[in-house]
Amino acid sequence: MEQDARRTLFQGFNAERSAVLLCTDVAARGLDFPKVKHIVQYDSPGDAIEYVH
Repeated sequence: MEQDARRTLFQGFNAERSAVLLCTDVAARGLDFPKVKHIVQYDSPGDAIEYVH
């Protein structure tokens, strides 16, 4: 997915136009969604350092 398309989706999610956001590890760092209370990680990282952002 192109960066502009990702940005549009993230903005829509942050504005609460969407209730669920599915993403890969591309979105693992640098995103801030203040109203998100729960994150479900389906596939755990192979290395513990991945948990530390």
